[in-house]
Amino acid sequence: MSETPVGTGQEPGTEGQKTFDADYVAKLRAEAAKYRTEAKANADAAAELASLKEASKTADQKTAETLAAMQAQLDAQKVATTRGNIALKFHLDEADAALLTGTEDEMSALAARLAKDTTKPAPRADNVGKTPAEQKTPDNGLREVAHNLFGNN
Repeated sequence: MSETPVGTGQEPGTEGQKTFDADYVAKLRAEAAKYRTEAKANADAAAELASLKEASKTADQKTAETLAAMQAQLDAQKVATTRGNIALKFHLDEADAALLTGTEDEMSALAARLAKDTTKPAPRADNVGKTPAEQKTPDNGLREVAHNLFGNN
């Protein structure tokens, strides 16, 4: 630590410092206070702007999410419609129609293979448009024939 020579008029640790008059210091302090006030106002305005942007962004995001959900619903409906049309074209039952997935061409190819499946009996023409209870099966068809031939036995 350096020692201050006696009689220089400086206190220890103040070497190289300049002294300013009171008016100049007051002017600098007033200017600094003005800048602090403006900075606080700007910070408040910036926070308000950020808040507005966030609120706007949230509304945009909600709109985008709603649009995405509606698009997904529309896409699902298109797939279901395509599946139903192909199932009708190839005379598939509901269980086989549920197996149809992929593109329209892929669904058609699978439906064609399912329609060629000979292990299932072909639907009876007289059952079209009837509920399962009203439909004729081979068993109740024989009963009907027997009833017509032999009466109420």
